[in-house]
Amino acid sequence: MAGPDCDLVIEGYPRSANTFAVMALRVMGNEGLVVGNHYHSPMQVALAEKHRIPAIVLFRAPVPAVASFLAYHGGQVSAREALARYVHFYRSSLAHSRSFVAAPFEEVTSHFDLTLRRCNQRFGCRLQWLPHSEALERRVRSAIEERRARFWGERLDSEQGVASSTVPSSRKSALARAFVASVESAEHAGVLAEAKGIYRHMQSLHGEQMRDFAGGETS
Repeated sequence: MAGPDCDLVIEGYPRSANTFAVMALRVMGNEGLVVGNHYHSPMQVALAEKHRIPAIVLFRAPVPAVASFLAYHGGQVSAREALARYVHFYRSSLAHSRSFVAAPFEEVTSHFDLTLRRCNQRFGCRLQWLPHSEALERRVRSAIEERRARFWGERLDSEQGVASSTVPSSRKSALARAFVASVESAEHAGVLAEAKGIYRHMQSLHGEQMRDFAGGETS
């Protein structure tokens, strides 16, 4: 868990580029940092605020995030429970919105240097960053795939192993699509609407932070 020895906290709902962010951070030259990550708990965000640790909260639209989460767990978690977890994570994290940088999935996976620059400006830290490029992205994804191969071993080609990949593939997409209908079913309309509302709140916060960042860049 995040504590006084942490240099940075990176947290988000599962399947929201958590691993990509941590690996990109390392590839960009921040290997020695102590990073609190992958707890997928809003407590991490609260602890970051308590200990005044720079924090990045990753977020993704609820339908693809939850569908990917369900695919990863092979349907062992219900869509309702997964949506409720999404709501809980971001609702609780938003109580600490002044203490983190909000980073959407699209920014993290295609422009993570911007996320780190925003973090540096907001918290006065000195995270190393490199401009996004195809070569950099290949390095990050290669590092992730090497780690994934070590973790899954012979199970790498299982449905759960495929679902864990950060590299787009037709098989991975098909696994996630199979759960979209469940997430969007009428019986989950209420909690899905709540999740979408919280996602819009996160988007709004990101927009405000981007305006502040742009103002700081030009001042």
